[in-house]
Amino acid sequence: MFHAFPSWLKGGFIGVDVFFVISGYLISTIIFESLDKGVFSFSEFYARRIKRIFPALILVLIVCFAFGWFALLADEYKQLGKHIAAGAGFVSNLMLWSESGYFDNAADTKPLLHLWSLGIEEQFYIVWPLLMWLTWKRNFNLITITALVAIASFILNLKGVSQDLVATFYSPQTRFWELLSGSLLAWCTLYRQSFSANLAKKANQCLCILLDREKQDANSQTLANLLSFVGLMLLSYGFWQINKDLIYPGKLALVPVVGTILLLAGPKAWINHTLLSNKILVGIGLISYPLYLWHWPLLSFARIVESGAPTLAIRILAVVLSILLAWLTYLVIERPIRFGKIGKKSAVSILVLLMLGVGGAGYYVYEKDGLGNRARMKKINDKFAQDLANFKYDAFLDWRFETCFLDVNQSYKDFGSCKSTPLNSTNSILIWGDSYAAHLYPGLKSRYGEDVIIEQLTASKCPPILGIKLPGNPNCKEVNTHIFKTIRAKLPITIILSAQWTNYDLTQLESSILELKKTGANLYIIGSVPQWNKNLPKLLLESYENGISQVAPYRMNSPLNEYAFEIESKLKRMAKNLGINYVSAQEILCNKEGCITRFGQDSSTLMSADTGHLTAASSKYLVNKFPDFFR
Repeated sequence: MFHAFPSWLKGGFIGVDVFFVISGYLISTIIFESLDKGVFSFSEFYARRIKRIFPALILVLIVCFAFGWFALLADEYKQLGKHIAAGAGFVSNLMLWSESGYFDNAADTKPLLHLWSLGIEEQFYIVWPLLMWLTWKRNFNLITITALVAIASFILNLKGVSQDLVATFYSPQTRFWELLSGSLLAWCTLYRQSFSANLAKKANQCLCILLDREKQDANSQTLANLLSFVGLMLLSYGFWQINKDLIYPGKLALVPVVGTILLLAGPKAWINHTLLSNKILVGIGLISYPLYLWHWPLLSFARIVESGAPTLAIRILAVVLSILLAWLTYLVIERPIRFGKIGKKSAVSILVLLMLGVGGAGYYVYEKDGLGNRARMKKINDKFAQDLANFKYDAFLDWRFETCFLDVNQSYKDFGSCKSTPLNSTNSILIWGDSYAAHLYPGLKSRYGEDVIIEQLTASKCPPILGIKLPGNPNCKEVNTHIFKTIRAKLPITIILSAQWTNYDLTQLESSILELKKTGANLYIIGSVPQWNKNLPKLLLESYENGISQVAPYRMNSPLNEYAFEIESKLKRMAKNLGINYVSAQEILCNKEGCITRFGQDSSTLMSADTGHLTAASSKYLVNKFPDFFR
């Protein structure tokens, strides 16, 4: 529901945490019982995992591979190939972690993004059985080792969210505690039944007295119902109140984890044996794994094909189709392979070979840059269109990435020598903001050359607003405090404030400007550049394929983000009221015919490399049309 209709259930993503706890509970129960009986076998354990996980996953990867062949451009297909290889190797979480950064593609255009959680689960089951077997062999206490590892993982999780949010989200060591919470419950259920029963009986008696019930509840139903009810309330709170703008996982992950444990701890409660045992919910449970595999690729491919968010009707269709495909996968693929007459060794060998083949095919596509000679690519004969299909722009050097434009995990201490050092200069400019400030640097450097000191202090997902706290960049507040101290110490003549204003709450911007005015600097706010709903090179390429134009249009009036134009008027009013300068990038780049897409005859003259960021060439084009900051 969160993936298809995110506004309906903002915290739906915590379903992953629920899944981790249940998985840890079920699989650890199997491991503990096998060890206790002395019949645990690594080959048996992994053969069962392969027969459970591989069949549906292989099918989905093959279908994604085939669909991408016909529907995706070269760079999109290259990325898909990489993700297929990572999914087949159960390292999607590590691959996504390595990809994270400012220049990473949007999450919703990655059809196999959801496999990160499967990667963490399978990595856990590579390490965990071995650790439990060694613990059992050495006669160590299983619960002690489980608890210690869980506590260590949870501490890493708490520390990680304040240091590297992306790493903490995808890293196995900061997620294992969730699976281990289920393992702890499994151990308590198996080995402390008498102790747990006595404790539950006493607690139940106390509850009955508090509730003034005449009959004592011999089966401890009152306590079970209370635990189950509290667990359900915790999950309900998480689904409705936790959202993607909060710091997660961190301590907030306790909400779904504890809620799930409480539900599992009361199997005889009314909620469990009546509500959760409903035939419809049990049916969804039977197809939950293939449903998990199918739904996200359908939604993601729909977004890619639609060049933006799919309509409500398309999303509903994708959900219905994913349920249908999940049932078919369960009936035709999963059940026959898991419980059919094929020999276990033969089935496992075939599945492993198929997975290696699929992973190898994905890696081949990645190595061959998305196979640009496919049928779709051959339809494009125009040289400029060919350039668009293979267009790439690396802003690393132009924006002075990781020295003057910090990534989200860097602190202000990582700012290097972030200024040009011309001879005999008496003028200075300081650029402050996020990437939409950093992309102005090539243009300013080109325009003013050796006549002006240009100091660039910019950071990813960090607008020039004092005191602002953002989960996307935990270092933003400290970075901005440092920049403001630098301004007061150096007193630059001109300060340029720029950001992707559509992403931020601007209520704090006014107070920040008032503080800056006290420095006596000449202040300029640069308005938002046009925001396209899809990467501009792809939009222009689609105009060729759809027959809209024989040449890429110089202006287009759709599909643009209209909210950027609404923010423009708000910023104008604010600048006027505060008596500071305002430069409208939209007035320079847009008119009634639309917004400029390119200013020349080849792909190097594109106005944007993605949905809005300027290339070095377009930065020079735009800044040359700005007013002279020193006039």
